[in-house]
Amino acid sequence: MGIQNAIGNLAGIVAPVVTGVLVDRTGRYSLGFLLAGLIAIAGAASWFLLVRRVEPIARSAIEPKIAAAAA
Repeated sequence: MGIQNAIGNLAGIVAPVVTGVLVDRTGRYSLGFLLAGLIAIAGAASWFLLVRRVEPIARSAIEPKIAAAAA
């Protein structure tokens, strides 16, 4: 779970740097907003196209594994 959080938080480090470079080179914020919007759309599209239906795990399916691990 730590790796997933690290990768997810990487955007918080990279985005301000990339936005700053874009603003510095172009003098406008519009390209930074456009890039952020495109990345958000790509993320939403990935979610809808790649993630399958999420279903709860039956408790009876995991209890034997928990009991075996505790033994």
